[in-house]
Amino acid sequence: MHNFRSHKVTMGHDGMLYSLPSREIITGSIEYMANGLPWDGIISADFFGKVKPDISIYGNAAEMLCMDPAEVMMVACHAQDLDAARTAGFRTAYVNRPLEYGPDRPPEAKPDPYDYDADNFIELAQMLRADKAAGNV
Repeated sequence: MHNFRSHKVTMGHDGMLYSLPSREIITGSIEYMANGLPWDGIISADFFGKVKPDISIYGNAAEMLCMDPAEVMMVACHAQDLDAARTAGFRTAYVNRPLEYGPDRPPEAKPDPYDYDADNFIELAQMLRADKAAGNV
């Protein structure tokens, strides 16, 4: 078993050890995945006692942020979650994770293009910076 505390996934709370998925996909912390990019926070469907892709979650999240859905972006590697977020009025960013379902399984098909389609978080950040500099964001 991974030492989740050393990976900072549990944020020092023992209770987090029991709520983590029992699969070995977790290999690092959110801080590691963000690779030094600034994050304001992460909102979970669990906050609202619901399961994605329940469309009401996205409205609840925008309300929690005191923002209009069009001002919020859902970043994910799952098309069904992004489709639901888009239906709720969010902007969308697909970040490719080719090994999401394991090395011997093909990646999920993306039926529609999203506002952003990146191979990693660094590429997404570069796209967002370029759009901001061009006045598109």
